[in-house]
Amino acid sequence: MTALHVWINDLSKALESGEKFPPLLGINTGRGKLKNSRKGIASVFESHLKELNAPFLEVPNEDGWFLVTKEAA
Repeated sequence: MTALHVWINDLSKALESGEKFPPLLGINTGRGKLKNSRKGIASVFESHLKELNAPFLEVPNEDGWFLVTKEAA
């Protein structure tokens, strides 16, 4: 289990227990060091987020950013 899995699981539990969430929540994986790699680690995160059925969506034209709104959560 990765830290991402634990964090998403904790968020799910908090949501189920009625805790308030900010209007916008984001993950920033960074751009990576390789010039030719547009996504770097972001592609791995995107895959894991889909696997976890997490409502985070990649931000177009902002490499490494994934956001979820309070309503989508």
